Amino acid sequence: MKDLHWSLFVLCIISSTAGVEVVGPDGPVVGVVGEDLILSCFLKSHTSAVDDEVTWLIGSKVVHHHKSRQDWTDQQLPAYRGRTSLFTEELQRGNLSLKIRNITLSDANTYRCYIATDTMPVEVTVSVKVETVGSTPNISAESLGSGDVRLQCESSGWSSEPQMEWLDSEGRTLRDRAEPTMFQRLAEGLRVQSSVTVEQSDGNRFLCRVTSPGQTREMEVQVPLPMFGHNRHRYLIMAPLVVIIIGLCLLVVFMAQKMYKRSDGSKEMLKKMKEVLKEKLKSDMSQACMEKFEKVWTELTQEKWYPEVWHMGSIWTPF
Repeated sequence: MKDLHWSLFVLCIISSTAGVEVVGPDGPVVGVVGEDLILSCFLKSHTSAVDDEVTWLIGSKVVHHHKSRQDWTDQQLPAYRGRTSLFTEELQRGNLSLKIRNITLSDANTYRCYIATDTMPVEVTVSVKVETVGSTPNISAESLGSGDVRLQCESSGWSSEPQMEWLDSEGRTLRDRAEPTMFQRLAEGLRVQSSVTVEQSDGNRFLCRVTSPGQTREMEVQVPLPMFGHNRHRYLIMAPLVVIIIGLCLLVVFMAQKMYKRSDGSKEMLKKMKEVLKEKLKSDMSQACMEKFEKVWTELTQEKWYPEVWHMGSIWTPF
């Protein structure tokens, strides 16, 4: 009879606990620095856990403690205070999941979801990995002078080696023409870099995409069509413009020299002549040419040039 009572007691325990099972994620949970992360934990039977004691731990240290329908922070790890919470409205459905706000690298660990039921405690472990957010890719372009353009993409701040790929405007991969991806370990994380050589037949819009579990960073660039030409063409076009600019500057200086003598030495007139000339040239000259004009003008009219310029004006401009 004693054995029968013992058997019935054990059977009651097994029956009462057989329906209490905690379920967690199938594998590690990946979080990103600065973002929020949810550690899933559910009662398989979806029974209410409103009146149960729910504790999340790292080893034996308390990350979050919920008891008697309220949170307790007296034993909570300082690093988690104000950053953790349960979905209290979901406790009645057996949802014991923990939300951690503003994830940091130090949050990578193995967590225990522990619940003390009326019969016996049950728990499940959740592994957390944390990755840093890589920066938005930066793309630079270099004309090779042979109809080809070399694009270089760079991104930094990655915690693990991401994948980097190049795509054209049609979404086709340029993997066959891309150079091997290079990685460099820095204090702020991994720097990843890749280059690809393109031609005009590939279009002029290209996308660099960097991917890692849980995050994607990408940047698109539009290559100006003249970059696919030969560099020497641009020099041949610019050379005559430079000569014209220098000639115009000399002409204005000589004219100002006449006015200087006739108006009893007002340098203000020289400044006015410069502004008039700039206004006339603005619609016909590129920004680069305008900058060249400014440089040439400054060199011609700085104080050390005045004697030579006035002397040249006296020789070549008769009165």
